[in-house]
Amino acid sequence: MTKKADLDEATTVLLGAAAIVVLAVCVGLVVNHLSSDGLPLFASQHSLRPPVSAGATYMSIDEAREFLDEQGAIFLDARPAAAFDEGHIEGAVSLPVEDFAETEAALRDALRGATVLICYCDGIDCEQGAQLADQLVNAGYYNVALMFEGWEEWERAGYPASSAAEERQ
Repeated sequence: MTKKADLDEATTVLLGAAAIVVLAVCVGLVVNHLSSDGLPLFASQHSLRPPVSAGATYMSIDEAREFLDEQGAIFLDARPAAAFDEGHIEGAVSLPVEDFAETEAALRDALRGATVLICYCDGIDCEQGAQLADQLVNAGYYNVALMFEGWEEWERAGYPASSAAEERQ
């Protein structure tokens, strides 16, 4: 065989392999799209939201910011106490998921009187806020919202924040 024939044969094999790969990708995309359990091709905030109990709703940081100065709204930080001490939404109350039973009991009167309970944790990768929202709904609270974007986005937006050191001053 000549070099030209070898090159033509190699090109044909590569083009055939590329065609098979393209066809497989196309078939995979169609099957994914038609599947009831298909994965989103492009993640949106909506698709990244952790599931919460039927009694809870989602709230954006901008919507939550509107509640910051409202009487009766309580921001609940689901993160461990040490993270809360480092920084949190101004006026928020620490209610760590792992300490829910004892901390909720101490806060029960204030929580029952709230117009809205806004739960949050670190950010979109954190599920503690959703877990706290679920625990509150299961404990009988009906006015529960999850601020899904969390502390990281709140801080990035420059909204009012505080820390344990600032509060001691």
